[in-house]
Amino acid sequence: MKSLLKDTFELAEQLLQLEQDAAPMPRHDVGALGDQLSLELPQDGATQGEVFAKMSAVLNATPQTSSPRFLNQLFGGRQNYAAAADMLTAMLNVSMYTYKAAGAMILIEQQLVQHMAKFAGFTNAEGVICPGGSMANFVGMMMGRDRANHDFREHGSDGRQHTFYVSTQSHYSVDKAAAMLGVGRANVRKIKCDDNGSMNVDDLANAIEVDITNDCVPCAVIATCGTTVLGAFDPLKQIASVCRKHNIWLHADGAFGGPALLHRQHRNLLDGIEYADSLSWDAHKVMGVPLTCSMLLCQHQGKLSKSLQQDAEYLFQVDHEDLNPGLRSIQCGRRNDAFKLWSAWQALGDNGWHDRLEQQFKLAKFAADYIEQSADFELCQRPEYLTICFKVYGVDATELCDQLHANGEALIGHADVRGEQVMRLVVVNPEISTSDLQRLFENIVAKQRNIISA
Repeated sequence: MKSLLKDTFELAEQLLQLEQDAAPMPRHDVGALGDQLSLELPQDGATQGEVFAKMSAVLNATPQTSSPRFLNQLFGGRQNYAAAADMLTAMLNVSMYTYKAAGAMILIEQQLVQHMAKFAGFTNAEGVICPGGSMANFVGMMMGRDRANHDFREHGSDGRQHTFYVSTQSHYSVDKAAAMLGVGRANVRKIKCDDNGSMNVDDLANAIEVDITNDCVPCAVIATCGTTVLGAFDPLKQIASVCRKHNIWLHADGAFGGPALLHRQHRNLLDGIEYADSLSWDAHKVMGVPLTCSMLLCQHQGKLSKSLQQDAEYLFQVDHEDLNPGLRSIQCGRRNDAFKLWSAWQALGDNGWHDRLEQQFKLAKFAADYIEQSADFELCQRPEYLTICFKVYGVDATELCDQLHANGEALIGHADVRGEQVMRLVVVNPEISTSDLQRLFENIVAKQRNIISA
């Protein structure tokens, strides 16, 4: 193992060098890449040198998400202490269902739950780390379903139509969760948004009233805190008022926007979060913790267990149930994603997270200002958060993104904003400099002119 670790760290150093070089990352042709890498699984094992040579080739053909040219997803960059802890996590290889199996890691997760809950104003919280925001949303919606219909968990649907409510800009995981929960995708009500991408609360109230009149069972409203495209935040206080009127569960999907709670000024983007019943919060996006690391927080002690607890005498044999998070998790075997987040928090502290977010907001402002001042671009709207959407005059956004990717100049996406395809820039990596962004814009203009003149 010591020999393997030596070769592993050499590969890691190669990756760091690639990031520092910030060289173009051309897109690889799928067919040619498969042949080039010889990915077939062998009948006989290879030597250590042969295995690591193949590993190196694969790593060099994989997008470098900490490169300043990677601007495509809602994650990017790296929190170094978290990455180091994640490497050690694989060596420990514990499962997070019992204190007996995971020891101090269970206490670490408890610390994270209670500390993060305070930022949301949850005073009697419980929580669990999930493998992604989609799963956190799923469990939040499940708790809403089970509060609306106490018998659903044991007996399934009683024949009544159960419903969920989200904005038209919500994450697609809500539809998938509705299908898996037995409610059905067709019973997810899509509520209109204003021009900024936030849910219209009057339309929400009307939709719920209509469903109640028609004997439907409203299960939960899922408010989006940081939409995928525009980075918009639904008005939590007003939505909570509607939910309280009808005793409907309010789940806040803060997978992208939840970390804004760590910023002393911009936490007001989630004004009213203390009225939510549950909250999903991805540390692997804005906070730079390696994938995956998603926290699900619940305002009410015992609700997670009520929806998820299942006795397993062979597993839950000792210790109080508080020390056995497997009783509150949809998984049995569950990877230890707590250690890397805890390690990052030890290195940064609350103030360090604020500073990290401050830099990200400054990058978003710089990008928006540059776009507004350019004769080649049009800003769709001033960003609330860390995504900046803009038009490039005279060219198709899809074609432009493809060309930038093909040449390795940038991995950046496009999106539909008010019926038009536009560029979507994501600035979640605080290590990106303003000169990196300026280079991006200059490359975009060069491509724009090449396309127009072709």
